[in-house]
Order: sequence, then C-alpha cells, then structure tokens
Amino acid sequence: MENNQVNEVKEVKTETTEKENKKDKIKKILLIPEIIIIVLLFAISIFSIMSSKNDGLAKDPIFGLSFMPVRSDSMKGDGKDNFVKGDFLIAKQVKDVSTLKVGDIITYRVVQGNSNYLETHRIVEIAEDGTIYTQGDNREMSIVQSAVKAENILAIYKGQIKKVGNFFLFFEDRTNYAIFILIPLFILMLWNIYGFVKALFDYRRKAMIDKAVASGEISDELKALAIQEYLAKQKAMAEANTEANATDVANEEKPQEAEEAKTE
Repeated sequence: MENNQVNEVKEVKTETTEKENKKDKIKKILLIPEIIIIVLLFAISIFSIMSSKNDGLAKDPIFGLSFMPVRSDSMKGDGKDNFVKGDFLIAKQVKDVSTLKVGDIITYRVVQGNSNYLETHRIVEIAEDGTIYTQGDNREMSIVQSAVKAENILAIYKGQIKKVGNFFLFFEDRTNYAIFILIPLFILMLWNIYGFVKALFDYRRKAMIDKAVASGEISDELKALAIQEYLAKQKAMAEANTEANATDVANEEKPQEAEEAKTE
C-alpha cells in the first residue's frame, strides 16, 4: 500500500515537472513583450521627468544632444529646418554663444514677470554689442523680434523627427500619464508580486514531494495533494475529450450538409 502511494506521488511529481516545463516556456515567451513594455514605460517616464523640470527640453544631454517636443506652429514654413506643433526637435547645448550666427535656430528661456518658458526661433540679427534677436518663421504668429540674453540661450537646432513630439505631448497630460504609465506599471508590479508568491508556494510543494519520495513516507497533506492533482488531471482530460468530440461531430456534419446542398 505504501509503495502504491509512493508511486502515486512520483506520478504527481512527473506531471508537476511537465507542467512546470510548459509554464517555463510560456513565461519565457511572455517575458520578451513584458521587458519591452517595462523599458518603454521607463523611457517615457524618464523623459517626462527630465522635460518637466526644464519646460519640455531634456536638459541632460544624451551623446551631447537634447530633445524636446514642439508646442506651437511659430516656426511653420517650407524650409527643411521648419517644424510644426507635434514634431520632435534634436538640439545641441550651446557652450560658446559667440559661435552663433544669423540663420541659426536656437532654444532659449523667455522670462516675463513671474513666469518663464522656452522658445525656439531663428536668429535674424546679431547687434554690435552682441545682443541676439530672434523671430519665428511663421510671421502670422511671430510678429515682433525678441532680444535674447546670452545666459538664457540653451541649445541650437540640429534636426527633427516629424510627428513624434505628439507622443510625448500626449503623456504630458497628467490623466493620460496616470492611465497609460502609472496604472500599467502598478499592474506589472502586482503581477510580479503574484508570480513571486506563487513561485515560493510551488517550490515548497516540490520540496515536500521530493522529500516524501526520498523517505518513502507519505503525509496526509501529500495524500490530499496527490488526490487534488489526480482530480485536476481527470477534469482536464474530460474537458479535452469533450472538445475533441465536439470537433468530430462538427466535422461529420459538414460533409452531410454539403451532400444535402448538392441534392437540393
């Protein structure tokens, strides 16, 4: 009797191992998109934090470059270096203001009273005293020239990616950020906690089975576990047989329907 119980536990152990192998394969497949999602959410979060601290300009350079979404159409035009709201600018930090020239597009800080913001316009004039004057190419929106102090100049335009800025502008909205960033990250965290707890439980169960098989002693808990696994297996087999029978019946009905249609 004891040998039968040990054999039964060994069968349960084998079935459990097979299930674990299948689960491991599924986990490996699901791990790839999970990593991609986490990296994407992390990148968006980092960019949002960096840009929010500097009114949209990612001030900490990556390979010497900074990035920012375009917020208005003040530089709309037909030139290759023109851009509109929703585009994504690539800029390089200005270390020496004396290297700037008329025609360059620069990003600078505008200070008006208690408020300040960033503006990206073209240099239209450099006065003898070194004062830099800028204006947007879209004269309908940018009517007057702006005098820019050297200490407020942050970066010079180097390129753009069309429409990509819309993606980041979308996530600057707090509601969108919460729905599409914070909540998914929270769900991923809960999912990983669940996986960790389940892994601990599975490890404990596996250790108990291994110990029972090695010692030849079967506890009431392991007996219950063996019965539970057996019933679960029988249920799964019954459901599989039901699905197979339903498929066979459907396949048998199709030729009959086709013959009836030909007869009619």
